[in-house]
Amino acid sequence: MKSHIILLLFLLLFGCSQQSTDYIPLGEKIKWEYHFQKELGNNQSSGKSIVSQLDSIRVDGVRFFPHRYANGEILYYSKNENGIQLSSKPEQKEGAFIKLPLTLNTNWTRETRIELLNSRHESFSGGESFISQGEKIILDSKVVSLDDTITVAASVFTNVMRIESRASVTVIERTRGIDQILIEQTEWYAKGVGLIKRSRKEISVPEKYNAKQLTELLSVERY
Repeated sequence: MKSHIILLLFLLLFGCSQQSTDYIPLGEKIKWEYHFQKELGNNQSSGKSIVSQLDSIRVDGVRFFPHRYANGEILYYSKNENGIQLSSKPEQKEGAFIKLPLTLNTNWTRETRIELLNSRHESFSGGESFISQGEKIILDSKVVSLDDTITVAASVFTNVMRIESRASVTVIERTRGIDQILIEQTEWYAKGVGLIKRSRKEISVPEKYNAKQLTELLSVERY
């Protein structure tokens, strides 16, 4: 009986140690709940968002990890020796969302899109989109820390990885007198948990419109 208990404790400890090695845990059924605070000009809004990691699937020999978002969208993560990829469909081939190995000063590029300034808002007159979505936007990302301590509603996390990203896109289809959009983004990831905090700013050039959003982890649940 004692040997069985010791074995069980060993398996639990081994499982926890395995789980804690990944900044983006894949292959588990996990649900994350986040709180976000958004500022668009002088207007503020807030809300909650839930992301659920579903059962993995295989397509053409590649294992994908679907994540379902609060708006019903499903994105597909996959992993190889070079990094973690992210795509809107399993058959799509896209670049690294996060490059491996995750060591200090690792840098890479990844695609993004206008997330905040495209929002409909009463301060934006007219029926046109705020900015064309036709421009390809590339974020320059870099691991700048592996030992941050971050406090959010879910918990206090240590040895947190911080990724800083920057982008500048020229607006080809000039909309509302805007020539460029600057993007500044910082993400914090905890081992065995994933994303715990994210800060994003989008600034127009000339500086007519500004938006920012702070997202923080409220809870994480394995089911």
